[in-house]
Amino acid sequence: MTALAGTAHASVWDDALAGRCQSEPRLLSAATEALAHHSPIDDQALRDRAHADGMSVPTLHTWVGRGDDAPSARTAARWLADLRPTSIWARCAVAHQGDLHSVVVAPRAAELSGVSFRARSGDRTRPVVALPANAHDVRVDVARPDGIVEPVPSSGYSLIAPGTHVFQATAETAGGRLTFARWEIVVEAAVSAQSAAAPATVRPAADTCVDVADVVRAINRERAAAGARPLRTDPVLTSIARARAERLAAEHRVAHRLDQADDPALRLADSAVAADALAENVARAPTVCEAHRGLAASPSHRANRQNPLLESIGHGWARDSERQLYFVEILATHARIVDMADERP
Repeated sequence: MTALAGTAHASVWDDALAGRCQSEPRLLSAATEALAHHSPIDDQALRDRAHADGMSVPTLHTWVGRGDDAPSARTAARWLADLRPTSIWARCAVAHQGDLHSVVVAPRAAELSGVSFRARSGDRTRPVVALPANAHDVRVDVARPDGIVEPVPSSGYSLIAPGTHVFQATAETAGGRLTFARWEIVVEAAVSAQSAAAPATVRPAADTCVDVADVVRAINRERAAAGARPLRTDPVLTSIARARAERLAAEHRVAHRLDQADDPALRLADSAVAADALAENVARAPTVCEAHRGLAASPSHRANRQNPLLESIGHGWARDSERQLYFVEILATHARIVDMADERP
């Protein structure tokens, strides 16, 4: 059932991955490309390769491992079983090069109609999703370059503003609401003949994302639209967020808990900080602004940002050895440095 770049491996891998994903030959080029990187990746190059083979998938998950067929296939099967969203709805391809193996997965059924991942202003795109019977209430939202999030009509969406548009598709399942696809479309600005002949100095618009200050402004615009007071940047929360981002980057992981003793509230306590209310958003992306757009497109992360009980915010980010950026956002109410003895009962 897997699409293979070599039939000698087929039986073992078919048995290991049976029932977990559906063979998709259009992903085979992406799986072969992943072998060349010798590491798990999910980047635009792989999505472009799949698109060239006729499959515009918004999200790809990649596993790469080395070893004999049987143990490698079992390891890949465990990785596939642990994937969230549920990988039983996924499409996949497997490739091999000697004892090096890769599995590329397109979680669930979601493709783009109209444009691929680059577009011109005025183009239209329409996500096409097909979910199993036990999922319902499919919703697709887009975070525009200005940070505003809006629903995508089933009839399609017009891409107007230049910049990166982040789309996110969610559905209600027995296990709760799950995100099953996330993708970006970069809209290129139209260039007139006059501007091409004599380029002028253009100042960024007020809602253009350049740095974390723009992120805070975008969040506060969303809060104002929701009737919540603006957040203020807190240097203490910023310091804690920066330390957290550095640890995530060092471990190459995106998580609120890296072990059983790891907890957002305890991290504040370890820094002699207390808060009456607390929320944390984390993301991994190429840049601060892309991390922000990803969080803005997520209903749960957006709810943290718009929570009227929260009053302050801090951001931190760090890059790992592969130059991926880890972004941490901590929001709190009445964050304060304390004598921890005063906080004990």
